[in-house]
Formats: sequence, structure tokens, C-alpha cells
Amino acid sequence: MKKTNLLMAAAMLVAANQAGAVISASTTAPGELFVVIYDSATGKTFYKDLGITSAEFMAPTASSCVDGYLATDPNYSGFLNSSSIIFNVAAINPRVVTGADVNNWGYMLTSREGDTIFPKTSAGIDRTLQNIQGYSVALNGDTIGPVSDNLSGVYEADAGYAGFTSGGFWGAQINGSLTGDTTGSVNVNPDFYYVSGLTRQVEHLGSWSLSAAGVLKFTGAGTTKVCNYIDTGNGAGGGTGTGTGTGGGTTGGTTKPPI
Repeated sequence: MKKTNLLMAAAMLVAANQAGAVISASTTAPGELFVVIYDSATGKTFYKDLGITSAEFMAPTASSCVDGYLATDPNYSGFLNSSSIIFNVAAINPRVVTGADVNNWGYMLTSREGDTIFPKTSAGIDRTLQNIQGYSVALNGDTIGPVSDNLSGVYEADAGYAGFTSGGFWGAQINGSLTGDTTGSVNVNPDFYYVSGLTRQVEHLGSWSLSAAGVLKFTGAGTTKVCNYIDTGNGAGGGTGTGTGTGGGTTGGTTKPPI
């Protein structure tokens, strides 16, 4: 299958937007990465805007970082050292038509089962993208924080559309739009992919880890620095990688996908 990774950063940066106080659900510009963490023991859902757009994530500057030091977030205190949490990470790049040109729209998402869980049709890709975008809106709710802050919060078990499993846009299979599990845990590091709606190809970017001590970290082709965190080598999660990076992408996150 033809690789199209050389188109990645330039097309994405054309519409790049600055990370804000809420998870971007824009229909015209690359969205922000966000993490959703679910504790099956309490039924609670934690979410956090990771403070970086998908464009900057793939083409970082010297100061770029992922706001993944969750242990410093008061909203995360009830999730620290839990053995019953699962998580996934997502972002969107919405479809934008300019004259006769269509951007390389799609989404970023984790998977613990490789790239075979992602639909390869435009309709299937769009369905998942719409779920990710809709969930971003549900998470934001009516809460608008200071512009300098990255938004986070906790929803109870009966949180409706904003809960992880409560019948909304989300869950391990993103409202049933995928055929496999998108989640990781403190023992499993899910792989991270870009799924292109334009080319209908899947590109492997790397993987995420979440330590019991509350450090969410990315390894691969993208922004690997965690904001306000000094990596001592033993706090970034000890899980195992799971995906194979097939379907036209590369294994190990050595190239940039098309966005």
C-alpha cells in the first residue's frame, strides 16, 4: 500500500490553531489531543486537554510539550495508584474543503490491538471522527477555564454522554465505530495511529504509557516531552507495547503520517 507520510506536517500546519482552555472541537482546524481515563472500580471518568494541537504534536517546537504530568492535577487525585484504570488518547483533523482541494482529514487514536480495528472506508472513518468530535463537546460541557489553563475534570458513573461507558460517544470501541479495543492501562501501552479519511490509510506513530504514579507519556514520532516533568527513567509507565503497525504505516513511529 502506498505510503503518504511526506504530506503530513505541511498540510496540518496550514490550519494549525493554538491550544486553548477547552478541548478543541473545531470543524476547520486541527483539534487538540486529550486523554480519557476510566476507573472501573469507582465508575468515574477523568479527562484532560493535553495542551497541544495535533499539528504541533507532530511538528513540535523547542518548547512543545504534552501536559501529561497528571499527578499534579487535583482532579486526578482519586485515580492515582489505581489498578483498575484504563485510558485512551485521541485528536481529530476535521475535513476542510478549499476550492477543489480537500485536506488530509482524519483522526489520531490509540489501540491495544494494532491497526486492524480501524475501518478503512471514508464513511467508517468519518463516523469515528464524528464520535471523537462529539465527545470533545460533551466533555467540555459548560466549563470554560482561564485561557492559560488546560481543562480537566471528573465525571461520575451516571454522567450521561460525558461518561466513558454511559451510552454516549465513547467507550473502548468509540461508540461501536471500531472493531477492537482502543484502551491501555498501567500494564499495557497502547499504540497510537493516524487514520486518514483522504487516503484511507493508517499510520503508526508510536505508543503511550501511563504510570500508576500519574505520568502520561508518548514515545515515537511526535512530541515526547512531558510538561513540567523530569524523566528519571522509572516513572513513565511499565506496560508492554501491543500493535504491529501494519496497513501501510510503519512500525516504531519513525515517520510522520499524512495530515
